[in-house]
Amino acid sequence: MRPTERFSSRVEDYVRSRPSYPRAAIDLLATRCALSPAAVVADIGSGTGILTELLLESGARVIGVEPNDAMRAAAEARLGAQARFRSVNGTAEATTLPPASIDLLVAGQAFHWFDVDKARREALRLLRSAGFAALLWNERPPEATAFLADYEALLLRHAAEYGEITASRQRYRAERHRNGCGTVNSSRYLKHACEPSPHSEREHNAMEPARFGEPVSLNRV
Repeated sequence: MRPTERFSSRVEDYVRSRPSYPRAAIDLLATRCALSPAAVVADIGSGTGILTELLLESGARVIGVEPNDAMRAAAEARLGAQARFRSVNGTAEATTLPPASIDLLVAGQAFHWFDVDKARREALRLLRSAGFAALLWNERPPEATAFLADYEALLLRHAAEYGEITASRQRYRAERHRNGCGTVNSSRYLKHACEPSPHSEREHNAMEPARFGEPVSLNRV
């Protein structure tokens, strides 16, 4: 099954149970990445609109780019009444959006499904010269518990792609460590990726956004 089709039969479960993102991450996009009512934002792999909805609350115009028909329909039902929301049938590698049209490109939990090299080229095509890009996703807390150990075993046993996803994240962390300061080599996705930061005591991690094309100091949320 292609990644773009894997959630077609589980949209209702996704809408009901998928966690949202920490408010601190959205606030950081506003302070560091120019998220504002004047911005045009592309939420790549927007799914049912969980992150899109938070971005809309900033007053920005938000384009949700999602290849899965059922997921995209759920986002349209959820957010379609908002004039600043636009839904687009596209992928991270081929969004169909015009060049130099985006101020802030954001990818959430869907990022691990992207073809990184092709998605990077598409991101570079879309972003305006002073644009920003940020990646953010949720992770389970690092503290070992019996429940989390059993849950990990369950995923490894029944989710065919989970081992590959876990390995890709481990490679990302290793590359971040090699480069120092949380930055990732520009040959991967954008000029800089972002460092996971704990958010309060919730079971979420946010990815700290970095200025597109400019070295930054990475600080905790």
